[in-house]
Amino acid sequence: MLSRSLRFIFVLVVCLGATAVTAYSAKADGGRVQWHGLCIPAGKVSHLNPNSPLRRMMSQAGMDQTGGGSVTVTFSPDEMMKAIPGWTGYVPSPYGGPKLRKLLVVGFLPNTPTNSGGLTNILRDMYTLRGDYAGAKVTELGHSGVYKVQKKDDPWTWSLLLIDPRNARKPPVEDVNKWYAGDCGGDGVNTGSCDLGYEAEGFVFDIGVEAPNIKYTREVDALLSKKVRKWRAACKAKQQ
Repeated sequence: MLSRSLRFIFVLVVCLGATAVTAYSAKADGGRVQWHGLCIPAGKVSHLNPNSPLRRMMSQAGMDQTGGGSVTVTFSPDEMMKAIPGWTGYVPSPYGGPKLRKLLVVGFLPNTPTNSGGLTNILRDMYTLRGDYAGAKVTELGHSGVYKVQKKDDPWTWSLLLIDPRNARKPPVEDVNKWYAGDCGGDGVNTGSCDLGYEAEGFVFDIGVEAPNIKYTREVDALLSKKVRKWRAACKAKQQ
């Protein structure tokens, strides 16, 4: 139930961005789209929705609220492989021929969750390994510092955490962005895929990542934080 609820929320963020009118990006000045204090290269912005109804929907559903609109930004496989050593942009085809290129698509909203609604209440059991997560299996994905948390009665979906929930010295549950990474499916090593959702630089990100790149969750977080700082600085430079 938990995994399905989280997946619905994260996929919705991307879908809301996908319904936006792409012509909005034509208003970009100097080849950049200005969005909530960020000046993003126009070529990276595929969808932009300045009036997302996500906040109202989550409030009505008793979930944590987020504010503002949404934007979808894409990164090429070459860019990801250059930025993150070990990242793969190709998947070998069992039928031969060319390999399938993979893109990183990032959706993000301004403002972080309030961490006081139903979403935080659902996550609390995961963090404390109680309730539906009592007796859950916890394994680190390689030496990545990210952890797969698998409920005993659900072999197909699992959660990805930035900390080991068994560790007694962990941040408060309310600091969701410090420990929660995303909602996933598959075996987590070879065929898994995740909808990552976390906060960085004042924005809430929604990211689709497939194995084996899941283990680079922390590196993706660092990359996006760096990009946000760069895009924010681009707006400030323009004002000077």
